[in-house]
Amino acid sequence: MKALKLLLVCGTLGGGFLLGWLVREFAAPVGKAVSDTDSIRDQEPIQVIAQGTLVPRSGLVNVFGPPNQVVESIAVTQGQTIRKNETELATFPLYENLQRQAALAAAQASEAKHELAQKVAMAQGQVEAAQLAVSLAELQLRQAETRDLLEIPERKLAAAKAKLARLENLAKDPKTEAFVATTAIDEQKLAITEAEIQLTYANKQHASAREAAALELEAARSALARASEQHKTLAALQQQETSADLAVSAAKALASEARILAPLDGVVVQVLAKAGDVALPTPIMQVADLSQMDCVAEVPDRLISQISVGNEVKLQSLALERELTGRVVEITPVVGNSSLPNPNPLALVDRESVRVRIELNENDVPVAAKLINLQVTVIFSTK
Repeated sequence: MKALKLLLVCGTLGGGFLLGWLVREFAAPVGKAVSDTDSIRDQEPIQVIAQGTLVPRSGLVNVFGPPNQVVESIAVTQGQTIRKNETELATFPLYENLQRQAALAAAQASEAKHELAQKVAMAQGQVEAAQLAVSLAELQLRQAETRDLLEIPERKLAAAKAKLARLENLAKDPKTEAFVATTAIDEQKLAITEAEIQLTYANKQHASAREAAALELEAARSALARASEQHKTLAALQQQETSADLAVSAAKALASEARILAPLDGVVVQVLAKAGDVALPTPIMQVADLSQMDCVAEVPDRLISQISVGNEVKLQSLALERELTGRVVEITPVVGNSSLPNPNPLALVDRESVRVRIELNENDVPVAAKLINLQVTVIFSTK
């Protein structure tokens, strides 16, 4: 008998809950605030209530250490302001040694570059000297090609031939043959022979000078080509990354792994490791830019039609010191499963929702930044 009464009581309570849910689901009056367990019966404007999370606009950034390395020191504390690539967050062993190795590699690279620069300068000087040698050889060849040195032997030969012709004419004339001695004609023929020998010798000298100047010019041009090629090769090496540069890069990379700098301008949200801990595939701390805060709300898909970009929003939670405000700036065009639990015990579970991003008003950002990832109740003011 008691079991039957208990069964009747349970049935009555279950029916009451079911009736209450049906009334709440299908009989929400127009103008009433509708939560994610309510249903829309018409297209008139209503007040939509959903759940959301307070997050930094740029998100939380996880900072990791080198895997399996022991944390030597944590250089920051929770809430500390950090500067990108300036603030040291943590260090790992051998950092100072790696720094010295990087400095030594940089010095060696600088010395190698200086030596290479000297070689390039010397090669440039050799190119300039070779260019000058080519110019001188060209001048000598032009001088060797002139016939100035042949004019005197040619004139002597012409004069000797002319004198011989006059003597022979005088010897043929009966009136003057007595005045011309046979020996004079022979002597003049000998003078012509000497002049011809001198001219032949001068021609040979002229040809030899031209050949020597041409050979010297060819040698000067070859030297210039070699010097230019060497200078080009050294200049190309000067522009390329050398083994010394690679050593510097490797040393700096190792040193950078042993010292972690801030990845952004912002604040240390929480420190998750301490000196002596082993760096695992989990973050050693979290940092974020808290100058801009958003709320990511999960609006049931059946209510999303009531929301538009620009709608004013109120954010409420017992954990907040006051109510926050903002406006809708983005409605994600993707429907997915809700991840936030609903505080209403009568709410339907496994409902699909749409993510809506809400930009908090500037004066509410400091309040929201104190409780990152806080779940809040989001009240949309629709028109």
